[in-house]
Formats: sequence, structure tokens, C-alpha cells
Amino acid sequence: MASIQTSDLIYRLPQVSNDTTSNGGRMTKNVMGTGVGNIMPTLEMDERTAGINRYRKRYLHVSTSDNTEYMNVSAYIAMPTREDDRVALFLGTQIDTQDDITGAERKYTCGFLNANVTAGATQITVAVESAADNGFAIGDQIKIFHTQWSTPLVKFVDLTVERKTIQNVSAAGNILTITLDSALANSFNKVESWSGTPLQLTEYTAVASFAPVGNVVATASDFVITSASGNYDINNYLIILSNRGCIQQNWTLTFSSSTVIVATGDTLVGTFGGNTLSGISPTNADFSMPYFTLVSGGFSGLWSAGDTIEFTTNPASIPLWFKQVVPPNTDSFSANRWMIGLEGESG
Repeated sequence: MASIQTSDLIYRLPQVSNDTTSNGGRMTKNVMGTGVGNIMPTLEMDERTAGINRYRKRYLHVSTSDNTEYMNVSAYIAMPTREDDRVALFLGTQIDTQDDITGAERKYTCGFLNANVTAGATQITVAVESAADNGFAIGDQIKIFHTQWSTPLVKFVDLTVERKTIQNVSAAGNILTITLDSALANSFNKVESWSGTPLQLTEYTAVASFAPVGNVVATASDFVITSASGNYDINNYLIILSNRGCIQQNWTLTFSSSTVIVATGDTLVGTFGGNTLSGISPTNADFSMPYFTLVSGGFSGLWSAGDTIEFTTNPASIPLWFKQVVPPNTDSFSANRWMIGLEGESG
């Protein structure tokens, strides 16, 4: 298998992106834009005046043509907002919508280092936008990082980084005091440098809490055969999946004869054909890759019309929710930005 490249990690849109209860849903083929408002829309004057809580969902799709695993993945906010609004991240599911959000979801945030710390320190202070977000908790993995904008690379480059676990955390206003599980190996200075018109961050030291995603790869589950004497050897002939072509779907393969198979998905329109002699490999037209493949060698026994095979496919994608909080009477602003970070290893 080839290793996962940055170009394989693609942010995609959900089915709906608006302020209704249907906001969110399943991943689509549509790629998230790179310009202004690619996650949160521009605020209107009445929204700034009254205040608003807004949600948007995005997917990080590991879009490799094989099923290489993206391992030990963490997601985080890599830069706080510049203005009075604030953004937190929380993990979703492959199908949830805004209507499923309860408010009790564990949120993850980012803040600027509040004071210089030297190597050997076991405690740091962090200036967050609001302690009410509870974005840092005991047991969290955190990233402490000094980063700087690189003009040649056109991106921020981390200069010094450490990852620690929170042993204890307390708040005094918007200043968090965090006790670390072990001493820092490096010194970190409080840095928050701005330049340009409008002002933009060019260098800063921040602390972010990691949302633990885990391993990301296309999988199949809940394999059930309903047949008196037909069989598919799932142990020796695994369902073949690609990270690019696999989607969230409940599949039913129905036999119309002893050899002919018709596949249907719970949200897809139409049917897909196959047979026990050549297998079944329905094409995902969005990505020109199979949704899945069952090979002919796995089928055995005597199948009858009406027999079924059922299973669920789960995509190689990370559903991420973002909550923007705009307090009442927020001033007008432009060029406000914040950043998402992801870390993981190629399998």
C-alpha cells in the first residue's frame, strides 16, 4: 500500500449547510472551498447585534484508492479567531444533523499561551476566548506549539512543539492554569505577532486540546446471511473496500436466482447487478471506484431466490462539527480567520 499523502486528505461538504435542523447529514462528493466563508458564512449586522450560535459540519475524507489506514488521528483548532466571536470543534457521526446536537457534546478549543514558560515547567497558563466552552479537561491530550507564517511555503510552520496530557485544570476568568503530566522539554515564550492590512497573525504560541479521532479507514460491519444453504466465506474473502469509493450505507444483496444478485443501498436510488460466478462490485459514480467488492470465490453452497446478504459499509472520513458563538453587540470585522489542524500517521 502507498502511504497517505497530503493531497489524499480532502475536506468535503455535507448534504446541507445552513441554519436549519437539517444542517449536516452525510458526506457528499463536493469539495470544501478555500476562500472566505468556506466554513462559516459572513455575519449579517442583525446577527452581530442579537448574537448567534451557528453550527457547520465538514468531513475530512481520506481519499486514497486503496484502504491505507490513517492512524492515531487527532483534530484540533489550530488558531483562535481574531475577533469577539469564538469557534469550538466537536466530533460528529457519519449521518448526524444539527437536530441531533444536544449541547452536551464534548468541545475542543485553542488559546494563546498566556505567559512565558521555561524547560522543566509542569504548569502553563492559557488565555482562552471563553472558559465556558470547557475546551480543556483532565486527561486531554494537548499540543503546545510555537508557529510562524512561512511566505515561501504559504502556510504556518511549527517551530517548537510538545504534546502533553492534562493532569489538572482550573479557570480564573478566561485564563486557564493547566498542570501537565510531565515536565516541558522546551521553553515557550508568549508570542502573538500581527501584521498587514487588515491585521493577520504571523507568529504565535498556542495551546490546543486534541479531539481523539482514532484510526480512519473504510470498513464493513454487521455481515448477515439469510439463506438455508448458501454461504459467503467472509473470513477468507473479505469485502474489498477503497477509502475513496466507500460510503456510509446499509447494503442488501438479494438473490433473484441461484446465481444472480441484485444490490440495493438504504439511501441510494437504483439497483446494482452481479452474480456468484464473477462477483459483485457496484460502481460509485462520484469517484469512479467501487462502493465495495465481493469476489466470486467467497460464494458457495446452494443459493435460492429471495436469499439475502446484508452488511454496512463505513467510509474513511472524519465528521467534524464547528460551533461559532457570536456574542450580542459584536463589532463589525473583516478578515477574521481561524484554522483547523489534523495530525495522524499513514498505516
